[in-house]
Amino acid sequence: TIEVGDDGQLFYWNHIDTRCGHLTLTEDSLQRKAEEATRLKALLDSLHTKMLFVLAPGKPFFFDDKLPERFKNKCSDDNDYKRVLSLLQQNNLSVIDFNAWFKSIRTTQPYPLFPKLGTHWSFYGATLATDSLAKYIERELNTDLADYTTKSTEVTEQAKGKDKDLMDLSNLLLPIQSDSLAYPEFAFAPAKVKKPRVLLIGDSFNWTLVDNKVLPQLFSEDSRFWFYKKQLYDLNGKWISENPDEVNLYELLKGTDIIIFLSTEALYHRFDHGLANAVFANPAVTDSLNQTR
Repeated sequence: TIEVGDDGQLFYWNHIDTRCGHLTLTEDSLQRKAEEATRLKALLDSLHTKMLFVLAPGKPFFFDDKLPERFKNKCSDDNDYKRVLSLLQQNNLSVIDFNAWFKSIRTTQPYPLFPKLGTHWSFYGATLATDSLAKYIERELNTDLADYTTKSTEVTEQAKGKDKDLMDLSNLLLPIQSDSLAYPEFAFAPAKVKKPRVLLIGDSFNWTLVDNKVLPQLFSEDSRFWFYKKQLYDLNGKWISENPDEVNLYELLKGTDIIIFLSTEALYHRFDHGLANAVFANPAVTDSLNQTR
């Protein structure tokens, strides 16, 4: 269900529900998933592979003052966001909290970080997240990613791609007027060192990162995006496999420099999208990985 808030902002109802205190996991389930993630981190540490959780922002949290009237001032802070963030921090699992950061810079940016007609971060917002993520990876891997600059920025009220996904789903006879959105293009300098290999796992917020075409310039061509840990793509968005059972998990993990789990607020509870369970349920994978140490 699509809800209309103040200033014509469109929201997914289930994203509002998550923001407003619907708890997806019991405390036991949360603890079990944290233990699985901690065990996975220990294995990856032994392989010199970093692991990072990225909390992509949620539109209802970002625009809590623009929610439909019946939700305003009625949302509980006892929600998946607070519980998952706290648990990751308590277990010393690396996390970037873009949910809080986006809200803190909401009034300081020249262009919208969330589009009026969409549920994902805007194309412009995703470029800010990409830049921040790249700086983090440079520090963590002690490397120097390719430099890039903005060569041009198109500013238009003709929303593109996911910046109008909720309007497209509404099936309206007449389109709703978009806000003024920014679409930067970038120029890249040659990479100075070998590009690191990344494995990106998560939900549809990753597609906006892929769409801005920065990731293939920063990371190696054998880096991968695993959509919900089901469909496998390269960082240009080229399809590789539809079937998780066809993916060679050992080959996917071996030699990866950093694994990034990135999901928005409504899906924080998925943690690692089942990767830890898949690894430890397959002795052949763990044995092979242990031999590569």
